Amino acid sequence: MEKKRYYVHPVTREILDYPDPGTFSFEIEATDVELAELRNLMAKLSAQDHNIFFDAFLPYQDEEANAHNQAYEDQLNTLYQHVYQLGTAETKQELAKLLSINQS
Repeated sequence: MEKKRYYVHPVTREILDYPDPGTFSFEIEATDVELAELRNLMAKLSAQDHNIFFDAFLPYQDEEANAHNQAYEDQLNTLYQHVYQLGTAETKQELAKLLSINQS
């Protein structure tokens, strides 16, 4: 299958086929199947948003809230790993910088 270029906005959960100069995005190259997988990962992350949104209003974090937070973080990491795998050389460099900042 032929790969096409897309621009991924993880925060807004958008995947565009053109660059949006007003926002930051990661440039990837993906087949239709890979694109569908990425959309599925974003949908799962959006589902996790619901859980952590309501947990934010709790004055303390219980085990359930911690589990929601961990599930969200795991899903977010999976999404970024997928973007990294599909990313252009520039995208991979950007993600490597972001990951090294988070590790220090």
